[in-house]
Amino acid sequence: MADLNLKLATLAPALDTDRPSEVIEKVILEKSSGIRLMSFSWIEKEGKHSLTVSGVASDRQALLAFQTQLNSAEEFSKITLPVSDLAKDKNIPFRMNLVPLGYHVAQ
Repeated sequence: MADLNLKLATLAPALDTDRPSEVIEKVILEKSSGIRLMSFSWIEKEGKHSLTVSGVASDRQALLAFQTQLNSAEEFSKITLPVSDLAKDKNIPFRMNLVPLGYHVAQ
């Protein structure tokens, strides 16, 4: 029972506002038809949080539009998309790092 309680405590949010699923939902709501989301990685380190989103964009314009849409949603304090992700013209794999508002950047 103690082992189960330890595992549950690890998964429990530290604060009432620490809900990765809500942040992921915000990203999904901003996705357009040219974007296919493949994975999400929530990083928490020493009280600092960030979300890494991986996927495939149909083309460069779709990827830039997705980044612009996330920026205009004003839900994130920092959005990082490596320039190397824009090297291809079509079927572009990408990895975007986001810091939700009210969270600190994880290193």
